[in-house]
Amino acid sequence: YLAMNTDDMPGKIDGIETKEPAFGMNALWITPETVDRAEISGYTVIDSVSVVSTHISEVVKSNSHELMGRQEVKTLVDELEKKYPALVSDVIPDIVNLGTLQKVLVNLLEEGIRIKNLPTIVEILGDYGRTVPDIDQLTEYVRMGLKKQICNQYSCDNRLELLIVSPELEQRISDTVNNSTNGLKPDEMQAFAQNTKKEFNQALDQGYSPVLVTTPLLRSYMKSLTMQSGMEIDVMSVSEIDNKYELKVVGNISI
Repeated sequence: YLAMNTDDMPGKIDGIETKEPAFGMNALWITPETVDRAEISGYTVIDSVSVVSTHISEVVKSNSHELMGRQEVKTLVDELEKKYPALVSDVIPDIVNLGTLQKVLVNLLEEGIRIKNLPTIVEILGDYGRTVPDIDQLTEYVRMGLKKQICNQYSCDNRLELLIVSPELEQRISDTVNNSTNGLKPDEMQAFAQNTKKEFNQALDQGYSPVLVTTPLLRSYMKSLTMQSGMEIDVMSVSEIDNKYELKVVGNISI
């Protein structure tokens, strides 16, 4: 059995120290005889079958973008056409072809955004597909249209816990994207990555679920920077924030 430490001050029990594989929580492998004592001591106990199945589910989710091939997209579109024939005939392939749809879906899945609301995704692509040729820009428009879903996914108790970037640094990053001479130098890029990781980890230690927020034009670039630095931080733009959610700033990034 796996006993997960979900309490700040759990009781002491015997077991083999480990990390819960799906979410990285501190845990102990324990014997069946220790289960009752572990639960009394404040641990959450899960049987080994559930641990393995959860881990497999997380692995599939984290790699779902690699499983979204052209044939899989064709199957999704065929199913969508059965319920929304006018939508599909208006958009695919005249405005957006299967290849473009596939790349947008892969972009969403790569950042953990579920694609269950496919009608909305296709409708947004139909609105912007003729005038916006860039796949990443199209993805940003789709994300804006999915802001309720994204906020629900990132929020905790109807609250978004945000890491923000100082205005000065955000401007320097914008200059970097635009190849301006005032862009960040390599050592400053490294400092940004280090400070982002520091603020993120501090927020986690305080019990928050931090999301990095920035402008729509910088969101994709910021996400790339964090991924290149090995950080698994969700990044959203201010245009993806639904006004029904409470906002709490839990970290401020500067260099």
